[in-house]
Amino acid sequence: MRSPSWFETNWLTALSSLALEDCMGWVQLPPFGQLPLLKYLELRGMHAVREIGQEFYGNGDVKGFPILEDMIFDGMLNWDGWSGIEDGSLFPCLERLLVSRCPKIREIPTFSATPRVEVEISPDSPPASCLIESLIATASRLIFLVSSCSFLSDLTTEQLNHVAELNLQNCTDPMPAGGFHRLSSLQVFRISNCSTLLSSVSTEAVDTYLLSPSLCHIEIAQSNVHCSLLPRYLQGLTCLSTLVLNSCHLMTSLSFASESPHLVALESITIKDCNELASLDGFRNLSALRKLVVADCYSFCSLPVDLNIVGSLEKLVICGCPMMRFLPEDGLPASVQTILLSKCHPELDTQLQRKEGAEWNKIVHIPEKKLEVGLIDLLTIFPANSS
Repeated sequence: MRSPSWFETNWLTALSSLALEDCMGWVQLPPFGQLPLLKYLELRGMHAVREIGQEFYGNGDVKGFPILEDMIFDGMLNWDGWSGIEDGSLFPCLERLLVSRCPKIREIPTFSATPRVEVEISPDSPPASCLIESLIATASRLIFLVSSCSFLSDLTTEQLNHVAELNLQNCTDPMPAGGFHRLSSLQVFRISNCSTLLSSVSTEAVDTYLLSPSLCHIEIAQSNVHCSLLPRYLQGLTCLSTLVLNSCHLMTSLSFASESPHLVALESITIKDCNELASLDGFRNLSALRKLVVADCYSFCSLPVDLNIVGSLEKLVICGCPMMRFLPEDGLPASVQTILLSKCHPELDTQLQRKEGAEWNKIVHIPEKKLEVGLIDLLTIFPANSS
């Protein structure tokens, strides 16, 4: 079955975004490449399509997707051939290519651009290893969206070395042997709802690093990582600049004391919705830390006692922490430029609202103070000369 003939007329020349799903009878795609203003193309569930070639790109004055920026292929289960265009002028502006659940495609043509390439990997339809090789040759940045860690063990070290971003979601696999240390180009690592993977890490063999030292950004969400295991992940991460923890409900405390000599580049820590987290400590050697955010952590009541030593800290945000009654006894560093305190313990809220007392004196030097006090959700900003 062919696509409707009106796809090949001039009716769609003003189209900038197109998404088609479950056109399962089509064996050939329309010449979308001749749409002069098309920037976004999403094709899902085209089960009968086996080949993509010249007919897809068009053959008029406009062809080859001249300004397409974002392209998605998903659920094309029988697609096994993708040819290019003779003069090579294909996808000159492409910024992102996402391939998901296309298990038979083995290579892609040469593009004029070098887009960011995202590959979704699931256990029921893993991509062919030779497709990964072809994507590596095309991509400016290779991103894996993984729901089965076992696939990674099938890749060669050379292939793994090109992965810049790894997103693990709903993985039931344990931690691979050797962790993810072999991904030598890895910069961004996100884990969501992968409790087995996180809990399978041993606290022994502490000299064995689990993550690549090239990492700059880590996010852990909806995962039952224990506070005693998290330091194992952070070992040796001298390039890490951003750490985000979200909905890690087994975490009762978090200390950077043992890992802080390694975390020399850590600039931002964000902790959200970790309801059992009560305290932080060991910040003394976090010499690059600029921003600390603790939000919606019901049990949180204690900032690091050595926070005043962190002379790089510029922004502090504590909100939705109703057990937070006191700021650190030795105060906050003079480097702090902005503080946001919102929905903390009523005693702390009262002192700050009245602009008096020991807790107010700890923040009086901060130029920008944003205080959301009590239950009235009143945002008050005090200038630097307030007293």
